[in-house]
Amino acid sequence: LAKRIARRIRESGGGLPRVQANGFWIEELACAQVSMNLLDFRVTPMWKVWEMVYEEAAAEGVELRESELIGLAPVAALLDVADHAGAPADSPVETRLAVAARFLKLRAFSPLQALELRLEAAEKAAAQAREGNASLHAIAPIVRRARQPRVSLRIIRGGRTDAADGLMVVGASEVVTMAGGLRAGPAQADPAILDASPGPGTAGGGRRERAVIAMWGERIVAIGTQEDVERVLEAEGLSAGRFARLDAGGAVVTPGLIDPHTHLLFGGTRENELVLRQGGARYLEILAAGGGILSTVAATRAASEEQLANHGRRWLTEMLAHGVTTIEAKSGYGLDLATELRLVEVAFQLGRVGPIDVLPTYLGAHAVPAEFRARPDGKDAYVRAILEEQLPGIAAQGRARFCDVFCEEGVFDAADSRRILTAADRLGMLPRLHADELVPSGGAELAAEIGALSADHLGAISDEGVEALAGAVAGPHPVVATLLPVTTLFLMSGHYAPARRLIDAGVPVALGTDFNPGTSPTPNLPLAMALGCLELGLSPAEALAAVTINAAHAVGLGDEIGSLEPGKLADLVIWRVPSMSQIPRVVYETSS
Repeated sequence: LAKRIARRIRESGGGLPRVQANGFWIEELACAQVSMNLLDFRVTPMWKVWEMVYEEAAAEGVELRESELIGLAPVAALLDVADHAGAPADSPVETRLAVAARFLKLRAFSPLQALELRLEAAEKAAAQAREGNASLHAIAPIVRRARQPRVSLRIIRGGRTDAADGLMVVGASEVVTMAGGLRAGPAQADPAILDASPGPGTAGGGRRERAVIAMWGERIVAIGTQEDVERVLEAEGLSAGRFARLDAGGAVVTPGLIDPHTHLLFGGTRENELVLRQGGARYLEILAAGGGILSTVAATRAASEEQLANHGRRWLTEMLAHGVTTIEAKSGYGLDLATELRLVEVAFQLGRVGPIDVLPTYLGAHAVPAEFRARPDGKDAYVRAILEEQLPGIAAQGRARFCDVFCEEGVFDAADSRRILTAADRLGMLPRLHADELVPSGGAELAAEIGALSADHLGAISDEGVEALAGAVAGPHPVVATLLPVTTLFLMSGHYAPARRLIDAGVPVALGTDFNPGTSPTPNLPLAMALGCLELGLSPAEALAAVTINAAHAVGLGDEIGSLEPGKLADLVIWRVPSMSQIPRVVYETSS
């Protein structure tokens, strides 16, 4: 299918001039993909290519679900699409780019995929990093990558038009929707459950109807009783006969779990550090002696891309078995541009093929690498390298959604963190940070100041930090407090984050594993839920909100995942328990 379409549209097959194309079947995604190079968008514009692929796919009875812009494209090419789509010519450039992205059904589009905007942002960030000119060797790859703006149009095969195109989950005893948005304060304890409702003409203990979830393509279209769902489908012009049925067998349905803090990719292991900690060694002491993160950096730099990918696939499969469907994945074990680029690229590619979604984070400011530690100005020199070389290079790659910094005494202070995260934000990477894990370091206050998506760890958060996070909730950028109790358990410090104090102050709380080789060597998110209940004082409902809707907001996807609502992605898990009241069984018996 994809090869037939590619042959018809490429110039060598008699199709569109100045267009190269090839087609692929991607088994892991069960989709056809047509990948194209537009050699001159002024001869054949992007919208014309998209429309031809759309028409060819429709003729085959296949829906074009999404497209993806690989690398960068000139602003003029994207604005041409916006003009074709009817965007007002006098509207702001960002608005017109958003119209173009919607028209092309672009997946995860950022305005900084427009060449001139990326160059402008890179030059500003580098100029602010120091007086004088920007680092041209870091910006040059942006220009090279944009010479042939490549549009990858992915056509997901939804079946012939006379076949079942949707899925209906029936027979659930409870559907835990988490509907209603970010949970903060008392609302974190409200799971918004749809349980079995009384059937027509029944009272009290009569027959009860179970909730139904109807999904069409990748989206939820209706949720409620069978009657309610069929009414919505009829209004949408969808026949119930076009939906395959999946019987939940009286189980509980929840949103897919989201792990908002992992260090997925690394080389080597660090089991020897457990013995050191048992002997009284502290985390920062191990790091200062060349262990900890630095030992993992050496092993990761030596690992090939294939080795890292195989490693990642193994752990993603295990995460999926624990009900996790989305993770954030940090780099940070390279601490040089080449290795950091490799880590981000592998994470991005793993997310494309599954089995779960992977959201890459650049964490070059994880530690000061050994080659800088020997210098008198070691940390300051490394911060300059991040600002002038690594950040522009990562931005040019266009894979990292987020930038993170380890804001901690003896690593990077609040001033360093502010410089790095502000520069990253200008380059299109959303800020998040490791904050106040071991001692109060001003990380929570900084997160509130810059509008970070998430402040993570918080085992040593100050009263001022709690107050700052609480104050941010009412502002335009609420900061999610992502707590990582497995790390505290493994460090044997006993200094767990004050979850109850945060929730009582109105701060939204999420939970993550902090999966990494040294201080939390487990991908088991339900274990983090259990510790959230046992050590942090969360109720089961609060713990579940912490790994669904609040975790979704911690990764900037609260409008897409984390709850079961019409219009959101069909991202859900079925648990073999009859009631949410058995949540302890879910968090203890992960085989469920």
